[in-house]
Order: sequence, then structure tokens, then C-alpha cells
Amino acid sequence: MKSSFDKIYDALRSVKLAVVLLVLLALFAIAGGIVPQGKPADFYLSRFPGPESAIILRFGIDHVFSSIPFLLLSSAFVLNLTICTFHRLTGEFSKPRGKRRHGPDILHLGLIVLMFGAVLTARTRTETTINLRKGESADLPDGAKIVLVDTTYEQYP
Repeated sequence: MKSSFDKIYDALRSVKLAVVLLVLLALFAIAGGIVPQGKPADFYLSRFPGPESAIILRFGIDHVFSSIPFLLLSSAFVLNLTICTFHRLTGEFSKPRGKRRHGPDILHLGLIVLMFGAVLTARTRTETTINLRKGESADLPDGAKIVLVDTTYEQYP
């Protein structure tokens, strides 16, 4: 009979959990693509009357990629990938050198790095909007100066 640690370990490394987490992450990403991001609460209350605005604001869909539910799902997915990769690697290294297959492990490690980068970006990025007219300049946060020298308007048929 399996111990409770073994049951939790097996659940955390399961493909079923990975699929559920991926589907939920995809749903959040779709919501983030459909719902305008970073607007004030009044915008969502007027644009989405009824319970939709409450759902958007409650679950952080107004800032999906830095919301707590999205970051928790991302963290759970990284934990699932990490445990699965650890389990696979320990199994692969016990095999003779010529019989090892590390393709899935490399894929998992790449996804883990990608997820850490996404979470880090979501938590530490800064956005600045600067409106300039021709000949105007602005100081950037890093101390550099930007000058708008010229503009070109192009229109496609």
C-alpha cells in the first residue's frame, strides 16, 4: 500500500494534472486576449454589465498575467513539470548510457525556464507611455534621453 507521500508525489507528477493545468492556463490566456487589460474598474463595470464585470474584477482578469490565480496555476504547472522531470531523470540515469532518452527532459526543462521567465516578467516589468511631437524629447527612467526626430505616415490600400 502506498504512503500518503507517494500518493501526493504521484498526483503532482501526473500527466492528468499537467493537462488540467494547461487547459486552465490556456483559458486564462484567452480571457486575457479578449478582455482589455489594465483599465480602471469603472471601465469594466460599464463595458461588461451584470455579473461579468464582477467575475473580471474578482479573478483579476483585468490584469490576467500578473493575477494571483494565473500565477498560482503557473506555479502549480512548474511544480508538476519539476517533479515529473526529476522522476524521469532519476529513471533515465539508472539506465545504461546508450539507452537513455533525454528529449522529454530537455523539453520539460525548457518549459520550466520559460515559465520562470514569464512569472518573473509579469512581476517585475514596468511600462511607460511617452507622447512626443516632432522635435520633442523626454527623459527615460534609466537616465537616457529620447528625441523624436521625424515621423512617417504610411497607409496600405
